[in-house]
Amino acid sequence: MRLLTLAVLASFPGSLFAQDLLPGLIGSYADQERKAVDIVSTPHFSLKSDQSIHPLVSPEFSASWTGQLKIERGGRYRFSGTSQILVDGKAATDWLQLAAGQHKIELSLTRDEGVQSFQLRWESEYFASEPVPSAVLGHDVSEGEPSRYSEFEEGRFLFAELGCGNCHAARNWKLNSRRGPDLSNVSSQVHAGWLDRWINAPRDYRPAAVMPICLDSAQDRADVAAWLSSIDKGGNAERVSKPAQSQLDEGQRLFETIGCAQCHDRQNNLDQIGSKYMSADALTDFIANPHGRDPQGRMPQLFSKDERHKAAAVASWLLTKGEVKPFDQAFGNAERGKMLFVRNGCASCHNTAGA
Repeated sequence: MRLLTLAVLASFPGSLFAQDLLPGLIGSYADQERKAVDIVSTPHFSLKSDQSIHPLVSPEFSASWTGQLKIERGGRYRFSGTSQILVDGKAATDWLQLAAGQHKIELSLTRDEGVQSFQLRWESEYFASEPVPSAVLGHDVSEGEPSRYSEFEEGRFLFAELGCGNCHAARNWKLNSRRGPDLSNVSSQVHAGWLDRWINAPRDYRPAAVMPICLDSAQDRADVAAWLSSIDKGGNAERVSKPAQSQLDEGQRLFETIGCAQCHDRQNNLDQIGSKYMSADALTDFIANPHGRDPQGRMPQLFSKDERHKAAAVASWLLTKGEVKPFDQAFGNAERGKMLFVRNGCASCHNTAGA
């Protein structure tokens, strides 16, 4: 019966909705002090007792979703997930006759204590119970408030993603900001010349970089580099002899087949990564356990602990890309570098052993 459902959805002519509808339902979340509105593809969540559905509201929240439901084939339907589900103003948790076309859908719930999960489901005389697919849910573009709140949500996401809250925050915003990687051992992992150029212009190396330019002069960069070197206890690692061609071929094959190439596009390219890492081991460590160095980074762990040899193959191949460039600025004053690291905001985003 599920195949029938998928076949029905696949047979919809053109767009599922009229031109004045957009995908997703309008979600509204509130506690006793705050309210948040967002557009969701389909309403669902799974929360621990201390978690909330939205960063702006507490775990003791109420939630509601409204929009339009597309019924392609008229018949008897019923819905589940919460006891408060209305379709065209009628209770829809019992069997309801629905004609083909668009129908107003409304659902609401109040958060229970403890762990709670929610998923909107439906069933029909044509198919067994299953989650309501996002393809049959939409909302009216004439409702201006959701559009405004959608822009608000985009701004909130960027505020967190770009790390704005690491320097600029308000105690009652309940926003978490993404932090940068731990720099405690950075000088034994990357070339000093690369570090200098990265601090000077991050987007010259990676167009999608979110790190701002915080140090204005070559002397400032040299002083910070000197301080980072002084706290690094990792020792200096050098590249080992050239790997076998079979390892390079395996590294390239893995990079192109396990998903690396899908994320590392023009905005996140790795064309010059060979100019960054001092050794294959340093890059292998990161590929094998990216969150060890960058806990809030976006790169997933693609290899298990037993597959370090695969991470090493990818690292060896990547290190053939890019040229190591010498550091043309002598290390500066480490004490001044520490002061600059804190005063210029570096410490707000990066953990180190000494700041």
